[in-house]
Parts: sequence; C-alpha cells; structure tokens
Amino acid sequence: MIRPLALLTVILASASAADAAWPVPVIGFVPPAAGEHPRLLLRKADLPALREKAKTPVGAAIVARLKYLLGGGEQFPEEKNENPPINSGAKGPDQLKPGAFTVGHGAGYAMLWQLTGKAHYADLARKSLDLVFSGQVDRDERYSWLKPGTGFRLSGVHQAVAVAYDLCYDAWPDDYRREVVKQIQASAPTAIQANGPLTLEMLAGGGKYPAGSNHFGAYVAGAGLAALAIRGDPGADDGRLSKILDTVGVSLVTLYTQGYGDGGWFAEGSGSDKTALLPGQAGLVQALRLADGKDWMEGRPNARLAFLFKVLEMMPTATEVSRPARGHYAYGTPFYHGANRETFRDHGGWSADGIFAIAIGALPAKDRTGMAWIYENFIEPGRNPEERIYEARIDPLTAVYALVNWPVGQPVTNPAATFPLAVHDSLHGAILCRNRFLDEEDCLVTGITRRGPTGYHKNKPPTTVEVWCLGLRTTMGEFPLKAATDLWQPSADGSAVFTIGGIPWAVDFSGKSGCPAVILNVGGPAGKPAEKGQAKATAQTVSAGGKTWNLLVLSKGPAPQISAQGDGVAVGPQTYVSDGKAITIGK
Repeated sequence: MIRPLALLTVILASASAADAAWPVPVIGFVPPAAGEHPRLLLRKADLPALREKAKTPVGAAIVARLKYLLGGGEQFPEEKNENPPINSGAKGPDQLKPGAFTVGHGAGYAMLWQLTGKAHYADLARKSLDLVFSGQVDRDERYSWLKPGTGFRLSGVHQAVAVAYDLCYDAWPDDYRREVVKQIQASAPTAIQANGPLTLEMLAGGGKYPAGSNHFGAYVAGAGLAALAIRGDPGADDGRLSKILDTVGVSLVTLYTQGYGDGGWFAEGSGSDKTALLPGQAGLVQALRLADGKDWMEGRPNARLAFLFKVLEMMPTATEVSRPARGHYAYGTPFYHGANRETFRDHGGWSADGIFAIAIGALPAKDRTGMAWIYENFIEPGRNPEERIYEARIDPLTAVYALVNWPVGQPVTNPAATFPLAVHDSLHGAILCRNRFLDEEDCLVTGITRRGPTGYHKNKPPTTVEVWCLGLRTTMGEFPLKAATDLWQPSADGSAVFTIGGIPWAVDFSGKSGCPAVILNVGGPAGKPAEKGQAKATAQTVSAGGKTWNLLVLSKGPAPQISAQGDGVAVGPQTYVSDGKAITIGK
C-alpha cells in the first residue's frame, strides 16, 4: 500500500538537503603537491592501474578507438579543417573524415605517452597544442583558441588544452610547460558572437548568460579546468587562479540551484540540459573532486540528478534511444543506437558526447556500473567488449576520458538497483517515474509544470504528461502551468502518488493490478488511448464517491477490469481511494 505522507515531511526533507554543506569535502583528500600531475582525470598513484586497464579487452578497445580518432596515432594528421572560424553552420564535421585534426588531439597523444612512456607521443601532443595556440580550428570550426564562436566553444578548447597539459606535464621541458601556463592565463579572445574579451574570469562567472542557459555551465567549466590544471605550477598566478576557482564555486551553486533543480530538470528544457553539462561540466566535477577535494555529488541531490535525469529518461527502440523532447530548443533528444553505425560512430562532437564516457567519472562510484549497463545494453547492445567504442564517437578527448572512467574488473549492474526511479524537481515542477531498465517495453511517465526560471531562449517546454510504455507513446493531458506541487511521495519501484495544482495523481508500477502500469488522477485530464500489436493503453473515466477518476491502463492484451468500488476505483484486484487531496494505492 502507498499512503501519502504529509506535505510537511516532504518540505522538511527538501529544506534539510538545501541546508547541507555543499560541496562536501572529500574524505582523506591530499592536495596535489607543487608540480604534481596528472590531477584532473586521475592522480599519479592511479597510473599503474590505468596501464593495466589498457591491456584488458575494454581498455584495449578504447585505446584502439583513440588511435583511430587520432588518424592512426603514430603520425601527425595531415587533414585539417581549412574553413574559417564560425559560430553557426560549421561545415567541417560533414567534410572531414575521422582522424582529422581536433583540439583534442593533444590530449589523445598525451594519454598514449602516459601508457607507453614513448617521447614520440609527447612530441605529437606538443605539436598539437602549438597548432591550437596558432589559431587552427577544430574539425568543427566553431572551436578555436583565437576566434571561438562563443565562450561556450572556447571552454571546449580550454578543456582539451588542460587535459593535454595535465597528462604530458612530466614529459615536457620546463620552458614549454611555462609557455602553456602563459597561454592559458593570457587567453582572452573575442568571440565571433562577441560579448567582450573571454578572460578566465568572465568564463568562470558564466558570461552574461542566466544559469538556465546551456552556455552558462559550459563557460564555467572551461575556466575551472584551466585553473585546476595549472594552479601551483611554475609561472602560475596562484592568487588569481584561486579567485577564479572561488568564482567557479559560486557559479556551480547557481547552475545547480537556478538552472537545474533538485530533481535534475533544466530551465531551458531537454536537449539544452545535455549541452549545459557535457562534456565540460562533467569533466570539471570530476577534476574538482580529484584536484580540489570538493565533491559536488554529495550533500545535495542537484548535481547527481542533473546527470541522471537524462539517462532516467532514455528509452530504447530497435533503431535509437530517445527521451521526450520538450520545447522548441529540445535538440538532440534522440541518442542514436549503436546498431546504426551511420548515425552513431564517427559522428558527434564536444557538445554532443560525454553522458557516459565522461559523466561516469563525475558521478558517485555507486552509479558507475549502472551507467555502463545502460550503455552496453541500450546504446551498443549485443556486442563483445572489443567491438564497442564506449561513446568515443569522433573526438579523441572522449576516448581519453572513457579509458580512465569506464568501470573494468567489476560486473555492470542494472541501474534500478542504485538509481532513483521516481524523481521530483521542486524548482521546475517536473516529475519522472520509471518502472525498470530492461528493454523497449520499459514504462516511463514524465511531466512538468514549468514553474521555475527560464533559460536564455525563454524556452517553453510543454506541460504534457508523457506516457511511454510497452513500446507505445501516448499522453495524459497536461499539468497546470506553474502549478505548485502539494504532495510528492515516491516508491522504490518507481511508483508515486503526488498532487499538483490541487489535482491528485498516482503512478502504479507495482503490477498488483495485473498490468505493468496504471496512471490515474482525480478531477484532472483524461488519458489518450493507444494500441500497437498486443500493447494497449486503455483510457477510461469512472465516477465514484462523487469524484471523477481518469485512468490510463497499460497492458499486453486486454486491460484488467476497470470499475468503481465504493468511494474509489479498482483495476483488476488493485484498489485506489482518494480524500480529494491525495490518492492512496491499495488498502
């Protein structure tokens, strides 16, 4: 039986989380010594294990993929993007083959140096950075050290430079290390979409964007990674860098409490929520834990759920993995299935990839094998470890992170064991209920009241209640715009009872009704029936106890009997009653 808790309990729990120390200090953290590298993706003590990982089937596959994305890995790539810098409409991604020069090549060669100790790779990494500093654009010409499209794009270059410097620090002579430090600290280009010199200070503050813009988080990430990479090294202005990192910390609180809410929904909607985090924020959160002893994943749920919300919504089909697209700025919500090589392998880019390869390193250890399970079962199913690309689609930098972060030597575990299956975002009024992670017959219910802050584009995601279940995609009306959540009571199986705008709802995944899912409300909108093969979404309205009950029942074959029962309703043997303020599932 699911009985609703008093709203006060929910409010007190939210207030307690909001008052918790955040970020949480990492227990046993030892700050990097002066000149100690690497520090952003892993620490020096982790290197022997990394080299052993590279010999495993998973590690060897990632190293092979890295070399492929470097154009072979042994010689500097001849193919470069000859297009001029631009802010939109980049031509390079469609013109250039995998292996063409990217700003991430330096990081890729630096990783090969760490694995082998061969000076040849360190020389190639240095040559890569020199080319970046000279103004050579990425394969995507929006990314440039001297003329980026926006600060968002510059942050991607900063991340690539920071990782290359961090991994190759011990291989390079002191004068060149100082040159890289000088380049990073002096960086202040004017973007094509100009909004002033893009200094590290400006990036750290998120530019002039609101926290709900996809640009805000990306801006902050570049400054944070750059500062963490060089702080304490010869030539570094530690006073300035510490102030920059202080600003980064303030901006992260703003991002995760005003852009994202405590349930992981993002102000600018789906699609933008991915770009705001990947790969820069994911890399930054990982680096802050390792190099600064600050864990943003603990203390409050905001940062963790900002990453998890996207995978909690991922639903597989035979050709792609998708999530509900909400709003006119909801780009990139289909995440292409690994079986479709034309749209998955050899495509993507800095702002498109990293939800697995990079975010696994940002998330708490308890979530990492679950993330790997989703990738291996939804994104590249049915393949042996040596056949997968581990999300290293086109950028060598993603392969570098994948090698460090992918959990190896431990079995992947179904994420239902550790992920929350029912989530509420109190800032934006978003709800998500999922019954399991298994296949395309999984059930997902999502909706949003859109009561929180808006993003830069003032996106207006629809408040439609989306119901994806048994391979069907249907709806159950809308939540009232900007309505308050009067009650939220989740269950471990993904079920929940909640009241939004005075309308009681319930999502029942218990199976006690004789079917996988029952969604119902009292006095709210009706569901939309749907049918495909044996899968059925049966919509029915029942009057009972002076109340109007709307039900949407998902079943394989005929739905269980739906009937009035006293003051409530029954679906098969399962009962539902309501006092007008909340629904109680079962007696």
